[in-house]
Amino acid sequence: DAKDSTRYMAALGQGGTGLPDRDYYLKDDARSKDIRTKYEQHVAKMFQLAGDAPALATVRAKVVLDLETRMAQAQWTRVEQRNPQKTYNKRSLDQLAGEAPGFDWKGYFKARGVKPADLNLSQPSYFQAFAKLASEVPATQWRTYLRWHALNATANLLPKAFGEEAFAFHGKVL
Repeated sequence: DAKDSTRYMAALGQGGTGLPDRDYYLKDDARSKDIRTKYEQHVAKMFQLAGDAPALATVRAKVVLDLETRMAQAQWTRVEQRNPQKTYNKRSLDQLAGEAPGFDWKGYFKARGVKPADLNLSQPSYFQAFAKLASEVPATQWRTYLRWHALNATANLLPKAFGEEAFAFHGKVL
């Protein structure tokens, strides 16, 4: 707990995007647009390596980019995140569930065997927006998004072509 060093407290922070920062999704300059185009191509290539036909991989990459862009729109800027007073938002699990309906927060923690007495929401408005997305976006799109993040997170453990593709994007484009 940032305000009581004698206690530990669970903390939730914004995330869920494959690009390093919200600005990569929201800026309209040529460099940002180019990175988004290359990111979408990268996601499609990874889906193809995982067995998707090229047309399906392209559709799925668009789903990922759209969903991540919607998450980025709710994220706080780097400047907003620097304020320790603004990012300290102690809540109970019941308060979180009430403030951010649409996502089963209690079920989420229970499935992980965690019973937080309190937690800190670093960006409360992000979690409200995320919970709304969780209830509005079809499950098929969430499965595509989660499949992408599983591929992205394990690229170096998969066959060599996955690691090479991940490096081509993360190591060269970014």
